Amino acid sequence: MSPELASPRSAAVDRGYERALHQQRLAAREQKLSIPGVLYALLAMSGWLATTALIVGGVFVALFVAAGNGTLAGFFEQFDLLARHYLAAEPLRRAAFDGQLLIAAAIVFAVTAFFRRKALMAIFLGGTDGPTITN
Repeated sequence: MSPELASPRSAAVDRGYERALHQQRLAAREQKLSIPGVLYALLAMSGWLATTALIVGGVFVALFVAAGNGTLAGFFEQFDLLARHYLAAEPLRRAAFDGQLLIAAAIVFAVTAFFRRKALMAIFLGGTDGPTITN
């Protein structure tokens, strides 16, 4: 749109956008990368990853419990059956099973991560449960 055809309203919107962009750039300059902040983010991220990985493991345990009719003895029977079949299989079939298991775990991890994305974003966008450091 040429400047001659721009309405006063669109010019005001453009000025408001430029002002907001300028304030955002100033706020970004004022934020300093601090060692405690980086350490907190790393610790929180490792906690998020560990929790998500434990959820993935829990899904597989729940599947074994369900296959074992909800009993602990049935769970161990199903796990033993899988272990015996895995050890008796030839290497190509083991490799195929490993790949399928890895894909299934990755899918469960991705779905879990999708539903836990708010917790992940809170780590990097400064959620309310972050550290407060006062001098």
